[in-house]
Amino acid sequence: MDGLTYLIDKELSGQSGDVKVDFVDNGWQQGFVLSTANPLGSGGGSCGSTSCSC
Repeated sequence: MDGLTYLIDKELSGQSGDVKVDFVDNGWQQGFVLSTANPLGSGGGSCGSTSCSC
């Protein structure tokens, strides 16, 4: 998509729905932020809600 290649597990894709990837640079925080259409349960990672800073 737009020159960016990404991989996502089929099962996770079905659970998360649409995924939005943004880049944030607001002076004190910089990086990619992932947001999902459907809330995800708190699995084993730091992403336990509808958004995640990676």
